[in-house]
Amino acid sequence: MNDKKTDYKVYKITYKQRFMGEVIVDSYERTVKDDNELRSAINALYDDPHVFSVSSEEVAETLKKEES
Repeated sequence: MNDKKTDYKVYKITYKQRFMGEVIVDSYERTVKDDNELRSAINALYDDPHVFSVSSEEVAETLKKEES
């Protein structure tokens, strides 16, 4: 078993999308290892042609998780 610990951060990701003439706002929490993983999550939302705005904010202190 590996004793290596990695820092993770929890972000609230909020996005807006237009659907059937209405603007829908939704959000979810995502635990990420680094900025690249956060950018990937945001870019994945922009892959949806209805999404026009995405924001993120850190909501939890850094978590330490063991990697195996």
